[in-house]
Amino acid sequence: VLAELVADRLLPRRLRVLDVGAGVGGPALGLCDLLPEEALLDYHAVEPGAGADMLEAMLAETGRNVHATIHRTTAEGFDPSTVRDGGDSDADMTESDKGGGDGDDAEEDGPFDLILFANVLSELADPAGVLGEYADALATDGALVALAPADRNTAVGLRATERAVADRGPCDVYAPTVRLWPGETPEDDCWSFDVCPDLEIPGFQRRLGEAASGDRTPSNGRGGADVETAGDSEFVNVDVQFAYSLLRRDGRRRYDFQLDPSRAARFADSENHVTNRVDCYAAKLSHDLADDGNPLFLLGDGSQRVSHFAVLTKETALNTDLANAGYGEVLAFENVLVLWNDDERAYNLVVDDETVVDRVPP
Repeated sequence: VLAELVADRLLPRRLRVLDVGAGVGGPALGLCDLLPEEALLDYHAVEPGAGADMLEAMLAETGRNVHATIHRTTAEGFDPSTVRDGGDSDADMTESDKGGGDGDDAEEDGPFDLILFANVLSELADPAGVLGEYADALATDGALVALAPADRNTAVGLRATERAVADRGPCDVYAPTVRLWPGETPEDDCWSFDVCPDLEIPGFQRRLGEAASGDRTPSNGRGGADVETAGDSEFVNVDVQFAYSLLRRDGRRRYDFQLDPSRAARFADSENHVTNRVDCYAAKLSHDLADDGNPLFLLGDGSQRVSHFAVLTKETALNTDLANAGYGEVLAFENVLVLWNDDERAYNLVVDDETVVDRVPP
């Protein structure tokens, strides 16, 4: 997810980060690995649990361009404005400064360029309220990144929180659930998540899984057969699936263009287009959801009242972008058939040999 911000050139080389619910340091490791060596990082972690001890030890091994501070308190108990203004948020704080005081440190006061909420919002009593409070500590051109597991409850909960914050302000949705129609707010459940290639299973983890399942079949070392023998074990999980939201305060969107309602149909008006062919624009918000049969993809244009799915019934050279596009990419549909699926209480956009689908560049 952070790589997308880097690709879009939205992370400065002097970076101030607030990592809420930092745990044992997964997000911190990913961030340090992603940034170039010359980048200057002022990293603040909010973590009340015992994982803060491991996080502290890990951060002690980072380079001299990393200035790290751990705030041992809860997300609700932390006041981001205190460190935004350069103050100390609480007495129970651990600090590791490797900048040497020679001007190589990232800026140590002012708003944050990046605020992370990784797998923590579902644990909060008022996630939208907390997210909105932290958004006030975000730089005008900064980004707030929220991640959640892909299971239905947490992924749908993330979208509900995202929408509450975007509707009330001060943030707007940058990606992936773009709002292509100004003034429109989506109302569907939007169980949307990205899927990445399976992880390679380390040898020790395979052996733990095999031992837990009582299986002694030799491992092949590639993660193929091992997933079948030890995949149900608590020690083995090769799936990489997650929901995420990118929010900004400056109104910038990854896909920022104006649609003409006389030329493109809004999903909010799909009821008026049933059994008709229309032109429309939408973000691809899932990988193939079909177990078998025709490929099926969740779509969203930011105006949908209920779920919309693209059904690829006949792939051609002119509509292959539907299957090939990545998660979150916006697509232009020409001559797509709109049908109502009464069983699923959703609209199907049928993509056949009469339909043209093209990627829209950011």
